[in-house]
Amino acid sequence: MLLVAGGELLVRGAVDLASRLGVSPLVVSIVIVGFGTSAPELAASIEATRIGAAGIAWGNVVGSNMANSLLILGATAILAPLAVERGPLWRDGGVTLSATLLLCVFAADAFVGPLPGTAMLVLLFSYLGYAVYQERSGGGVTAASDVTLAHDGAVNESEAGHWLIEKIENIVARNPFVFASLLLLSGLLMILAGGNVVVTHAIIIASEFGMGEALIGVTIVALGTSAPELVTSLIAARKGQGEIAIGNVLGSNIYNILGIGGIVAILAPGGFPVSLVFPDLPILLLSALLMLLCAATHYRIGRSEGVVLFLCYISYIGWKALTIIGQ
Repeated sequence: MLLVAGGELLVRGAVDLASRLGVSPLVVSIVIVGFGTSAPELAASIEATRIGAAGIAWGNVVGSNMANSLLILGATAILAPLAVERGPLWRDGGVTLSATLLLCVFAADAFVGPLPGTAMLVLLFSYLGYAVYQERSGGGVTAASDVTLAHDGAVNESEAGHWLIEKIENIVARNPFVFASLLLLSGLLMILAGGNVVVTHAIIIASEFGMGEALIGVTIVALGTSAPELVTSLIAARKGQGEIAIGNVLGSNIYNILGIGGIVAILAPGGFPVSLVFPDLPILLLSALLMLLCAATHYRIGRSEGVVLFLCYISYIGWKALTIIGQ
């Protein structure tokens, strides 16, 4: 309930705020929505490092990105094929692939500590600054003024999200910028609350089966913390806002590796979990390559590509399930 209503508000707020700021919904989805929906991953990873379970934190980073690239993008494309702009694909998709390669390099080292972590955070903020500058200087994609939000009659919206929108709109109708910002903030807070519930129960259930830290992180926790991205992208696709769906996935992937990975490296310096170095990291790299390959085909991710991505993730989770059963 919280995730659906929150996703409804988040998508509306992102589109409206993009229009007020004079940038495309894509850059808002990468800078704000991607960060917001990655907040559960951040909270779960920080809590894991606090209790000395760095394996869960790193597993969460790896597993969440695989879920984003394969499960979420695949399910979203199956629901509604997504058009992909050339500029954002090579800029943001290229950063996603580069960040994944960087994680593989750092993980291959015997020690992941403050220096690599700081480098990740510096790269993250440099990328964000460049993305915003490029959009504001006219080097981005579709102008925000050309983007319109689907009317209520075009899609079946959640009653909870629609009711909240009407109430908030009545209060701040005279200030459109405040209205857009309030929608965005309300959606983020509701998604955070819903994601926290999912993560908490996922960890409890996984612990009952005696799963290892890295395995818990890369499967149960990753799936739980990816719920906000899944709901947000599906709602965006239903509303015809493919830019937000794709930007949400790419932004979340970048934040997970450079942001959350950087913070984990600083807070919990040590060796990268051996169980994740192989084969999970190579699979993560392949998933990033496959995502870009599907997107570069006619610059759209159609239902057939969505099915391929989705089945790849199901196969990965099935293999992990067999690993758990064999323990």
